[in-house]
Amino acid sequence: MSVIAYVSVFVSIILGVALADLAASTHRLIVARARVRWDWRAPALALIAVLQLVGIWWASFDWYVDAERLGLAAFMVDFALLFLLYLLAAAALPDAVDDRLDLRAFYTATAPYFWSVLGLVFLLVAVALAPRLVPGLTLGQWARQQAFNLVQAGLCFALARWSAPRLHAVAIPLLLLLFAASYWRLAIG
Repeated sequence: MSVIAYVSVFVSIILGVALADLAASTHRLIVARARVRWDWRAPALALIAVLQLVGIWWASFDWYVDAERLGLAAFMVDFALLFLLYLLAAAALPDAVDDRLDLRAFYTATAPYFWSVLGLVFLLVAVALAPRLVPGLTLGQWARQQAFNLVQAGLCFALARWSAPRLHAVAIPLLLLLFAASYWRLAIG
């Protein structure tokens, strides 16, 4: 088994565990739906996390398909990204449903953590992973290529910092549209 095949299996396992955590949390919410005070933002975070996990898993094929070798130092960037993605999935929905669960209160309490982790994901992809995948870029070329990730990182850090409900009500659908645009670009590209 090549190093790349070995790493690809590891990536799939970590992302699969993260997806399983989201699926289990979703299941608990649905089963306890009568005891849940629903708010649209928490399920939206789960959708964002799922899109990130699937998008990174899909992109990882391109990262490794032509690679002949991958050193431990380079893999540590990938590992940091996978670790952050697991944290993102774990933060999207509550782990347990007790007597009553208020998803609005859950969102308010966990939003700074979730958005900080997602911002770090975008930043890590832009700053550490992208230059490895496309070596030799000038700073201007890199900035143009990574503008999408950098804008999304900035938006996530703003959401982590400011808890204004209107800001979140506008930014969450905007981020979902950005994800949809990104997926569309991949689908037709």
